[in-house]
Amino acid sequence: MQMILIAGQAGVGKTTLAKLIAKEVFNGGQTPVLLSFAGTLKEEASRKGYTKEEFPEKYREYCQTIGAAKRKEDPDYWIKILDETVQDIIKKEKESLSKSTKFWERVIIIDDCRYLNELGYGSLYKAVTIFLAAGKREVFNDLWKDHESEALAKKLEAGGDPLVDTFTDIIHNDGPLSDLEKITKDNVALWAGKEIPCESEGL
Repeated sequence: MQMILIAGQAGVGKTTLAKLIAKEVFNGGQTPVLLSFAGTLKEEASRKGYTKEEFPEKYREYCQTIGAAKRKEDPDYWIKILDETVQDIIKKEKESLSKSTKFWERVIIIDDCRYLNELGYGSLYKAVTIFLAAGKREVFNDLWKDHESEALAKKLEAGGDPLVDTFTDIIHNDGPLSDLEKITKDNVALWAGKEIPCESEGL
């Protein structure tokens, strides 16, 4: 199992990159799994009727309020929920391998790494970490720009933070989509090809 974490400001193209990686991973004979730390939170918001597309303000308010409340109770609250899914994926991968199933190897792609403890979680699985920078492009994220979840990405984007050197790759997403597609194709074998012990215990 390989894990890829994508960090960056809201609106910079993290989900777009995740989908491009997933496509190339599948074409390369592995099984991509798209996840997000906020996945459960987004599902809860949707059940409440607050969809990102139809009610962006309500969606933002709900996610920010509930997300922060749970992190206050336990900074790793959302990480622990995601790790349950990761452990299930690892189990299924082992089963597929034992049966010599085609495309047995899973590549987990997480498109919303926003906090230091989420980067730390990735290190448990020797995850590839990608920082997607806006570069010269202006990012429009008015609904989220002042939220605490944007603090890390803003600090890294501004430069000078030594943490940025810990990322596997830094991509400046300030060109056309075709540029991002080419970068993905040129690097996906490295991102998805590292050997990760299947017996990892996670949290």
